[in-house]
Amino acid sequence: MVLGVDKLLELVKEKNLVEGLCDRELKNPEGAGFDLRLGELFELEGEGFLGIENRDTPNLKKVAEYTGDDPEELFDIEPGNIIWLPPLNR
Repeated sequence: MVLGVDKLLELVKEKNLVEGLCDRELKNPEGAGFDLRLGELFELEGEGFLGIENRDTPNLKKVAEYTGDDPEELFDIEPGNIIWLPPLNR
């Protein structure tokens, strides 16, 4: 099921589907969803394994962090890199 922007906004207001959206997303969202802001960007180093009883998670290396100083700040993600992107939104 695909939810339209009207339904998403309704769920944000009634169920706190997403917290911390900027004013633009709350008042005039574009397309079929929300733009989420990233707090930090990490590359995964090494291999990992998630089994039923055992797990071995790779180390994280911070490669970028949002400071709010430059709203146009960009970071290129190279093909083949595995990244973890924790959002500022919840």
